[in-house]
Amino acid sequence: MAVVKSQPAANVEVRIGAHAPHSVSSRLFEGVRARGGPAALHLAESTAETRFLGGEDGEWSAFLRERVGDVPFTAPHLSPVRYASELGLLRPALVAAHCVQVDATDIRMLADA
Repeated sequence: MAVVKSQPAANVEVRIGAHAPHSVSSRLFEGVRARGGPAALHLAESTAETRFLGGEDGEWSAFLRERVGDVPFTAPHLSPVRYASELGLLRPALVAAHCVQVDATDIRMLADA
C-alpha cells in the first residue's frame, strides 16, 4: 500500500476502504485492518454474493473470473456479515453499504459492532 506523504488538514481523517468480502482476499483485509480500515465495505449486497461466500459456486464465480481471471479463493461457508466479523472488519465507524441480504443474526452482529 502506498503511504501518504503529506498530512491532511486537522479536520480531515484519511481512512482506507476495501471493496467487498467477495473481491478482497482475507490477507489483504488483514493489512487494511492493521492500518485502521476499512472505512467502508460493500456487504451482503446480493443473493449471488451470499451463495458464493456460502460455498455454492455459481454466477458470482463466473462474474469474478470474467473481471479478474482465476483467483484462488476458499469459500468461508459463512454469510457475508459473519465472514466480515470473523475477519475483524465490523467496527463502530464502518460504513457497511447495502446489507440487503441479512438475517436476524447478521443484523445483531452489525448492531453490536
